[in-house]
Amino acid sequence: MRANSSLLSLCTECYYVLRMLLVKTKVGPSQIEGLGLFADEFIAKGTAYWEFEPTFDQTKTAEEIAALPTLAREYWEHFAYESAHTGRYILCGDNCRFMNHAEDANIIETEERKNSEEVNRAARDIQPGEELTVNYFKFGDPVTFVPRVAGA
Repeated sequence: MRANSSLLSLCTECYYVLRMLLVKTKVGPSQIEGLGLFADEFIAKGTAYWEFEPTFDQTKTAEEIAALPTLAREYWEHFAYESAHTGRYILCGDNCRFMNHAEDANIIETEERKNSEEVNRAARDIQPGEELTVNYFKFGDPVTFVPRVAGA
């Protein structure tokens, strides 16, 4: 699926206003997997990168996800993760869903909370154009993010 770059730029501006992604980013081809999320500015070590925004990000229970139509359920299964704090599944409303996994991730969870969820910060200085990564096994359910429903 190709994103219209002017539409993507417009949507990215919306993200900054709502304060989920707290730094400028862009989506592009990844050396890790498919599409990835890249820094569009220098991000200093310790900079807050993302915080949960309940008016924009979505949350659902496993039962609510299982009851969704097939394509919607598959979308949640691919992009959502389980909150270690609430047990609900979070679907980021911004481009965080394009972050890929790395063992030595440059974005980390912190103990700091905003709206009941962690605030993510830069683990080290990140240069413009560098892919932003998280360690998938450091948050949520380490085996599956959303339980798949048998026969669905």
